[in-house]
Amino acid sequence: MYTDVHDQIKETALQMFKANDKHFRTDCGSYLFSPRHSDGKMKFSDKMDEKQAVLYNAARKASAVLETGTYMGHSLAIMLHANPNLRVTTIDLTENYCRGSLDVLRKKFPNAQIEFIQGNSLDVIPTLKSTYDMFHFDGSHKPDVVRQEFISSLNLFDKTKSEIRFVIDDLFYTELARDIS
Repeated sequence: MYTDVHDQIKETALQMFKANDKHFRTDCGSYLFSPRHSDGKMKFSDKMDEKQAVLYNAARKASAVLETGTYMGHSLAIMLHANPNLRVTTIDLTENYCRGSLDVLRKKFPNAQIEFIQGNSLDVIPTLKSTYDMFHFDGSHKPDVVRQEFISSLNLFDKTKSEIRFVIDDLFYTELARDIS
């Protein structure tokens, strides 16, 4: 199913890239490209197709998502292509790389509810009142931060849902988080 929309997601990402004045960090990748091979351009990497499909399939079944680490909005684009009616709260330290992306996504997916909150996820999550049936942690990647994000999110589970989904980027760091007590 994901392969059917792969090209549409890439087109959306290019629109977002232009809306952000082709601005990105050279030390930070995304769900769609690696900046190390970019030469200042967005060059898509098919090496992350499986990772993209996992996120896409999880979002298809969700109704409300809490995401940490908005960055360029690529993961958000994948989730909205999977489910254009999502309610998403996405948190990032800065809107520098996603301001234009969010505008593109709000226009492209008018039935979605996209709330961007600028701040540290560890400060923001405890203040949230909404509930969610999917959590996407893709911010700090430090084991202790991922663990704290998870613990802070426990009271945000939508208890009316039979399943709660977690997609945690960079699983290696997540494995380390298990050892922190």
